Amino acid sequence: RESWKIPCLQSSTEQPSFYWVYQQPVQVVPCTSHAYDIANLPRISVVVPTYRRPATTIKRTLDALMAQSYPHDAFEIMLIDDGSPKNEAEEAVRQLGWPPNVHYFKTSHGGAASARNQGIQLSHGEIVAFTDDDCAPESNWLQEIAAVFLRHPIGGTGGLTLPTVNENAIV
Repeated sequence: RESWKIPCLQSSTEQPSFYWVYQQPVQVVPCTSHAYDIANLPRISVVVPTYRRPATTIKRTLDALMAQSYPHDAFEIMLIDDGSPKNEAEEAVRQLGWPPNVHYFKTSHGGAASARNQGIQLSHGEIVAFTDDDCAPESNWLQEIAAVFLRHPIGGTGGLTLPTVNENAIV
């Protein structure tokens, strides 16, 4: 059977990149290695709401998600178009070649919260992660989310979001 390693913090001085709900710090436990049976990894649903965003921006987000180190058969991407007048989101998925783990849905305009809720309802994951249509998560983003949930009995986690796209800058 194939196994998959989840990285761990090597010392108590390293900063964890995720925190428990209510901002309680993750307990740092030094370790040598954590190997998990790939069949037992939690399935993650990534919900991405979008509205009136250019296909190039959405595709950059999808490219970053498809570049995740987490096994592709262990996560799905739920791209929820919140009633955009153009089909930019669908075009972005088409440009990717309609990967089997990317699911596109178009709904009537109800706002980002409504689109996120729709994504939750349509998802099949044990864990639901959210990112925006103009974000490019680091390649280990899902891996680190899974690591936190596998090591700690928690119901939610959050992390630091750093801007990388300048198109939203206020000048």
